[in-house]
Amino acid sequence: MVVLFAATPASARSIHDPDIGWSPALRRSLDLPALRVAPCRARTTKAKIRLQSRVADREPSLRGILRYGEADVWGSSWYTNCDGGRLQIGIAGGAPAVTTRRIVRTLRRALDRRGLTRDVRLVAVRSTYKQLDTQADAVEAIVPGQLEAGNLSTSIDTVRNAVEIEAYNTLPATDVQKLRAFARDAPVNVVVHVEPPADPGAPVPTYEASVTIDRRAVRRGSRQLPVSVDDATCFADESYDSAQRFVGVRVRRARHAWILAARFRVNPDWPRFSTCVGSNDPRLTVKTTVTLPSALGRRGIVDGTKDSGTSRGVILEPVGATAIRSLVPRFTYTGATCDQSAVRRAFRGRSKSTWCFL
Repeated sequence: MVVLFAATPASARSIHDPDIGWSPALRRSLDLPALRVAPCRARTTKAKIRLQSRVADREPSLRGILRYGEADVWGSSWYTNCDGGRLQIGIAGGAPAVTTRRIVRTLRRALDRRGLTRDVRLVAVRSTYKQLDTQADAVEAIVPGQLEAGNLSTSIDTVRNAVEIEAYNTLPATDVQKLRAFARDAPVNVVVHVEPPADPGAPVPTYEASVTIDRRAVRRGSRQLPVSVDDATCFADESYDSAQRFVGVRVRRARHAWILAARFRVNPDWPRFSTCVGSNDPRLTVKTTVTLPSALGRRGIVDGTKDSGTSRGVILEPVGATAIRSLVPRFTYTGATCDQSAVRRAFRGRSKSTWCFL
């Protein structure tokens, strides 16, 4: 269940309202589009990666104009594939109109000097990042002790310009009502997610794990691939029972690569959040042999976990420069694979940040 709240009771609107906190006339005069809150399903492309690489090094100076100038109107920033990969910069609407106009003009001049006018989109948002952060911190006082007990969590969704509260099914109903009231009265957008009651008959949930290989053990003519599966997440506690909870490794075929997706079962006796003590202990690594549908051949290997940025990581490159390049941008080279001579030759002349996740 998701509960959406945005404004004070006197003028309560959905977070989908594009003009919350903004005069429609002012927003139009500054040519600031409304915040897009619908999920973006567009895929990453090479052109989008190149654009983001151009912008990345210059973003901090743009933040300073919005956060430390005449007024704090910094509504954070984010990239979206639904606008050609452009950097979106949120402009909060709380400052006086005259001040807001000056700040937007200053920022646009700075973008023009840096040659970034076409790469950055200014977007009207309701709240500054500082305002969102303040309200996220205020949740602890509403339901004392529940954050520490792991019965809820808070975060800031910059794309929706909102505070997000995850209320788990262990949180008492009276505290859920307190959070809903807080969301209704908050001076910023607040989204409350309420987890449904636990189903005792439901299967034990699983979670992703990272796969690594020993390149020296790889035989391209064989279907057998020795791998190590690392249970180095906060689900792992001091019981070191990873081997007993290991589900297995699923293999999928991609163009020029095999994708390996490993999973562990959750121990239902664990608290929702663990201290991660011992997360580097060797007992949290399971060694196994994966049987591929056919011989490895000229294909590469991709770690199917989503933890490496927004793309899954290539842990063994395919054979041939064309095949190596073809895995980007759907996948990203990672770790020592980035430094393999064949990989470096294939991407010669291209910025490393466009194909390697460090």
